[in-house]
Amino acid sequence: MKILKLGSSALLWILTVLYPFIIYMALKSNTPEYAFAALGIILLLKIISGQAGDRLSSITVTVLGITVLILFKLRGDPVYLMFYPSFVAYGFLAVFVFSLTGSRSAVERIASLSVKKEEITDDFKRYCRRVTQAWCVFMFLNGTCALFLALFAHRDIWVIYTGFISYILMGLMFLGEYIIRIHVRKGGNR
Repeated sequence: MKILKLGSSALLWILTVLYPFIIYMALKSNTPEYAFAALGIILLLKIISGQAGDRLSSITVTVLGITVLILFKLRGDPVYLMFYPSFVAYGFLAVFVFSLTGSRSAVERIASLSVKKEEITDDFKRYCRRVTQAWCVFMFLNGTCALFLALFAHRDIWVIYTGFISYILMGLMFLGEYIIRIHVRKGGNR
């Protein structure tokens, strides 16, 4: 059973990263059913691997993915399949925003897994809250850009953004936060 979960998790990540390209090729060859099937497989793998039930963000993204599938089947318009990357961004945005209403932000929960208990100070919590806010802005802008491109741009531009540029921007966001975190942990301004 563990091998099935591990294999389905690996396949899930591969298909998720390749999803914009799968959509692009399916739409280019006028076979949106393949993109529909790919998204269905992604959602099924989320359930098999246990990733659909272990976090609110995964549940939200899974529900939004199912919504995309239903919209495509009801309307027959393949543009709905291009909404999935936006819905993923908005699903994570909802989770991050919701975490700001509680005592622990999403980034604090993640960071607490790799930080010593004595390092979790009020300054640490404030820093994590600010990083969570920054990620909220990023996810909103990223999701909105992908949605705008799905609705109004040529598919080539959409696939370049969702398949390359958004990943590069996300990596730069992680790198920027990492550099700031090093500075903060050395006792810089918080």
